[in-house]
Amino acid sequence: MTCRSERGAVLVVTLMAMLLLSAIGAALVLATSTDVQVAANAGAATEAFYAADAVFERTLAELRTAPDFGSDETRVFDRVANLDEGQRIVLIVSPRELLDRAEQDLLRALGSKGAKAAR
Repeated sequence: MTCRSERGAVLVVTLMAMLLLSAIGAALVLATSTDVQVAANAGAATEAFYAADAVFERTLAELRTAPDFGSDETRVFDRVANLDEGQRIVLIVSPRELLDRAEQDLLRALGSKGAKAAR
């Protein structure tokens, strides 16, 4: 015979077991969703790294083919001014050097066309 006080004990034990299983399931869902977010962030970080590396390599390739403006025969920049605010550097260009270079290029172009016309 069962006592009246033990009558609902099975229901309480069953509800506690269901609560425990629900908590374990919620923890598993949370852990899985966190892992998915971590994997997505790692993929985005890797993509950003390779994009930055590609930009760096392209910039280096372009700088290797850029003309050298610092040699003695082609001195475009007259002086460099370093401004304290914002850590800016200003390159002061020599207008005479630019004008001379533009005139030389024009004369070369006209000279080569004139030489072809004379032939």
